[in-house]
Amino acid sequence: MSLNLSHSNPEWSLGELSQADLTEVRRLADAAPQGDNDVPITRLAEEMAGEHKSGWVSIENRRAVGVFGKNGCLLGVGCATPGAEGIACEGYISRVYVAPEARGNGLGVAIAEALEAILVGEGCSRAWLYCWSGIPQSVAFWSRRGFVRMGTVACDEGWVLRMIKLLPVSGRQ
Repeated sequence: MSLNLSHSNPEWSLGELSQADLTEVRRLADAAPQGDNDVPITRLAEEMAGEHKSGWVSIENRRAVGVFGKNGCLLGVGCATPGAEGIACEGYISRVYVAPEARGNGLGVAIAEALEAILVGEGCSRAWLYCWSGIPQSVAFWSRRGFVRMGTVACDEGWVLRMIKLLPVSGRQ
């Protein structure tokens, strides 16, 4: 699938990830500073390598996107899972990560737009995600994208906020 972006940048390009990109995903995971919300990229690398299985959301339908720099290095990633939790109209956004040195250049917005476009294209009317409550920049980012808080949940890595957003659907404004 070709992903159309409302903004492009001559310094990077966005596209869907495949198993062939595992080496770059691993490199980005290995370079992630500990404690810098490195869990999303580390888990994505483990899942792509078959070393970790998500127990509560099927990754069968998941589609991953990545942003690559001009030099071919992976700078950021994100995943969209249509039909999350067996509910056809819901989509789950996960594993969003942008390398610290690449932040502030629109990569996060490009990834978020691409993930939302994937879910809309699959007929999802709602997107939800979990956001680390201890990282205010992350909460603010998703809030600016139209996501609202739906509660706090404890997980292995700490406390996360469940956030949800209504997506544009044909015939609905």
